[in-house]
Amino acid sequence: MVSAFEKDTPKAWLEEVENWLGRNRKVQPKSLNDFNYSPEINMDNFGANRIPPSLFKIGTLQRLSIKRNKLKKVPTEISLSKEIIELNFEGNKIKTLPDELCELSNLEYLNLNDNRLTELPDEIINISNLKRIYLKGNPKLRLTEKQKSWIISLDQSQVIIDVDLLTRNARPEKETEEEYLSRQW
Repeated sequence: MVSAFEKDTPKAWLEEVENWLGRNRKVQPKSLNDFNYSPEINMDNFGANRIPPSLFKIGTLQRLSIKRNKLKKVPTEISLSKEIIELNFEGNKIKTLPDELCELSNLEYLNLNDNRLTELPDEIINISNLKRIYLKGNPKLRLTEKQKSWIISLDQSQVIIDVDLLTRNARPEKETEEEYLSRQW
């Protein structure tokens, strides 16, 4: 079965989003156009276990809240949401985030409290507009030294983390291909 995302037509992907929202909402969506131009989608507490990649094709999407669901992963297509400024994935089961999240240059707020994160993408420190990040309740999360320094550099009133997060053993930085090859020879 070909997904609507693969068909790549506005009607197909909006129908996929509408179907997903319809299955996961207590109130049915009014129309496809509501989602095509919606700057905000709130899907808190609906038992959703996936996000359709098509959701990220909504060009006007600025705020997405999918708190307290059953998500285990975030689709790599998140990078298509260039206008997004707020993401709230609090209270899910997410273990890792796609590197593509770091392409969201307008992102200002990221709530990842109470998930199952073990690491963050290395490039998260390069999201220049990110002002608020919430990481509390991820007991297995380990940061690189660069990420720890970055978190310390943020306005601490806008950072929510577990008390011990900055003192946990650092996760090794990922080697670049060049570093790996230089070690091999």
